Amino acid sequence: LFALHGRVPLEQLSSLSPSRWTYAMTASTVDLAAMPGSPGADDPLWRHTPEIWLTDLAICGVLAVIMIVVLALLLGRVDSRRRVER
Repeated sequence: LFALHGRVPLEQLSSLSPSRWTYAMTASTVDLAAMPGSPGADDPLWRHTPEIWLTDLAICGVLAVIMIVVLALLLGRVDSRRRVER
């Protein structure tokens, strides 16, 4: 939607967001950086190469696993509180 590469605070914060990596993977798939007027033309995560695409995919997978583990831990805490209340 807008360029993040080179914007120091936004670029670091966006690394924690799955949408950053999925959008970069989509941009890499369709070679969005080569389109005229593309906001992320200088973003290295948008390069149209298999290595970049696989990196984006791997980081999406890692973030998904982290989120699933955190969700399972939080749900476990809620479930244990329910058992105590009964």
